[in-house]
Amino acid sequence: MRLTPVAFLFALGLQTGLADAKCVPTPVPVVSVDLPSRYEDGSKTRSEIDEAANAQVNKVLEPVDEFVSVLARQTTDALRLAKIGEREKAQLLADCVMAGLERWAKANALSRLTSVNARLAIPSRVAGAAFAYALASPLASRKEAQRKAISAWLVRQANETVKFFDDPKTPPRAARNNLRMWAALSVLRTGLTVKDNSLVKWSEDSFRRTLCTASKDGSMPLEMERGPLALHYQLYATQPLVVGVALLKANGKDLSKICNNALQRIVGFTLDAIDDPGLASTRAGVVQKRPRGKSSLQAHELAWIPAWQSLGLSPSLKGYAPSKMTLSNSKLGGNQTLIWEKPKS
Repeated sequence: MRLTPVAFLFALGLQTGLADAKCVPTPVPVVSVDLPSRYEDGSKTRSEIDEAANAQVNKVLEPVDEFVSVLARQTTDALRLAKIGEREKAQLLADCVMAGLERWAKANALSRLTSVNARLAIPSRVAGAAFAYALASPLASRKEAQRKAISAWLVRQANETVKFFDDPKTPPRAARNNLRMWAALSVLRTGLTVKDNSLVKWSEDSFRRTLCTASKDGSMPLEMERGPLALHYQLYATQPLVVGVALLKANGKDLSKICNNALQRIVGFTLDAIDDPGLASTRAGVVQKRPRGKSSLQAHELAWIPAWQSLGLSPSLKGYAPSKMTLSNSKLGGNQTLIWEKPKS
């Protein structure tokens, strides 16, 4: 994957040692987002990709994704430095994360989402920003005005997300499928950080509804309607669902075994179908395009594993990912092994 100039400079800094790590500025805030559909007109299952439209979507989202990626990389390294006792260096990078968040917050970034597709796509990116704030702020300098600005921005984003996904005019399938899971995770992370019980409750209810509508075999009905991309979207929904349940449990709300161990059934079906895509093909009624086998999965697709392991459920998934693979996803805050590892007693 080609690194952007900002990403390249940061990666170079890591190669030469964190002792010289410097603050990497975030991209210019993006205020307005308008996205077309990635899919061909008339695609009932929204699984036939329109390549030109897909390229346009990726181009529009590129600065937003870069923003979240820069935050995640610096948050990860702040956590790593703090772990080894390099408090001052950790604070430097955490302050950098906070400065980037403040820049976007003061610009009221992502406040003009002028299409349905934009409003569906942006919450997963805001989740990355919310995780960065939750993880970096304890390590950063105390600047109350800065924290107030960031919190207010994230809460505005969360409230708009809730309003949109609960709006009867929102496409009903999109309002309840994998996109709802990412929206719920974004709202949850913000709600927990700012201690807003209404946001936490909305997220909890969203996760609960999905868990309790899972099929007996663990397939998700709405994802199985996605034709040749059904398995792809089952996996995409599983990521925020697992992380959301793990976050809730860490905060005293345990959904890990509700509705006849729904989460275990969902994870079980997902993993079984990755090994044997025919399982999803049977459910979806069409041969699956991807993923096809464990070896086809990328790190960001497996980044939920440490959160899953924190729940203590079966299977343990120890050794499921290649040993050299860094389980990281910018939408989840960065390096998940670092984030979810248990403190040594």
